Amino acid sequence: MKTEKFQLALEGQICGLDMEGNTVLAVELNVDVEGQRKLRACKKIREKIKADLEQCETAAAQKQILVKLSKIISGNLPSLEAEILLIYSLNRVKILKKKNRS
Repeated sequence: MKTEKFQLALEGQICGLDMEGNTVLAVELNVDVEGQRKLRACKKIREKIKADLEQCETAAAQKQILVKLSKIISGNLPSLEAEILLIYSLNRVKILKKKNRS
């Protein structure tokens, strides 16, 4: 599959994620989505992915990034890594909710 088609398919998957899934992906990409609605969070994540892909010098490097993100989205990460990401994301959301209440 060409990189552009892969990227478009991945962006479609991102839009289909719930906010928890977007949070996990945002943490992996180091994107701040705290307090954002789902649509805005998706947009920020997609913008970050586009920026990361533009910095790649080869199509192979771009594909490597897209494959990694696709695995995160589809839940095919090794179980320990996925569990660590999920726990980190959930704890971050709890902390952000507490800050918003203050």
